[in-house]
Amino acid sequence: MNRVYYAGSWRDVTKLEDYKKLVRETHNPKINAISRLAYKWAGGFKAYKKLPKEQRLKLREEAKSVVAATTPSTSAPARSKFTHPELDRIRKERKENYREADAKEARARDGFVYVIWHPDWDQVCKIGKSRDPDQRLRDANTWCPYNKFEMHCAIYSDDAVELESLVHQALKVRDREETGEWFVINRWHAENLIWKVKRDDQGNDSGPRSGRVPPCRNYDLAAIADGDL
Repeated sequence: MNRVYYAGSWRDVTKLEDYKKLVRETHNPKINAISRLAYKWAGGFKAYKKLPKEQRLKLREEAKSVVAATTPSTSAPARSKFTHPELDRIRKERKENYREADAKEARARDGFVYVIWHPDWDQVCKIGKSRDPDQRLRDANTWCPYNKFEMHCAIYSDDAVELESLVHQALKVRDREETGEWFVINRWHAENLIWKVKRDDQGNDSGPRSGRVPPCRNYDLAAIADGDL
């Protein structure tokens, strides 16, 4: 047995585990509160130690009940878990439906090529594709604290994937400054370009094309800007 001086008094410990237990109990706020209350009722620590063991245990039990009644519980409230034989089946079906809808949306090629612009950046536009332009505009305005992005136009195509790609190529071959789907171009010029690409390369919107996207023509952006379609 070893004697260690801890927390103001000498303690007897037989092994390391006893010492660790001693440390845990000494630093336990709940146990400390019980002890303080028992000492107070006994008239102090020294008076408490002079009491018979049975009386000390009785004081601690009474103090323990008071601390338990006044200490708020830190455990999370129990959650009621709803169960039903059909619940797992419904959840599985919903999960499969979401997965199928996402896959169908990814395969779809029809939609709109849109032009989104901001009043403070009149010469910069976002040219992209979406099957729901209104939703895309709402998404864009989540980036702007003042909701100032506006939809200039949304042009439908049976193959919006190809139309968007051709428009982007037409802008990039002219070495326009671009970042992703953002281009330095007036919104009216961007709309004229989309209509011209749609007419010349998609032939009156005849439908989706098969195979690779054809090489884009070097469109005369100056003529497009003047409305020469």
